[in-house]
Amino acid sequence: MRADTTSSNVVFVIPPMFHIYGLLFTTLYIPCSHGTVVMQRRFNFDDMLNALPIYQVNSICLVPAILTKLLKHPNLDRTKLITIRTVSC
Repeated sequence: MRADTTSSNVVFVIPPMFHIYGLLFTTLYIPCSHGTVVMQRRFNFDDMLNALPIYQVNSICLVPAILTKLLKHPNLDRTKLITIRTVSC
């Protein structure tokens, strides 16, 4: 599936979406705001980092453990994060 890169709001979310915040956010808020959702079938940290610049993701919704891993990653190529404007946790 290809993301709609003309959308002003491209959001990367992580599975599973079993909790109410994730379910409401991805099924109601993003489509109603004409945004694009980028989501992996199964979460993989390195694949997430590679997907951010490919899909020009400008918002990410992460759980605290993954956000901490992202911030403390020793070999993180910060150019992969250049399109990110908003981080939700």
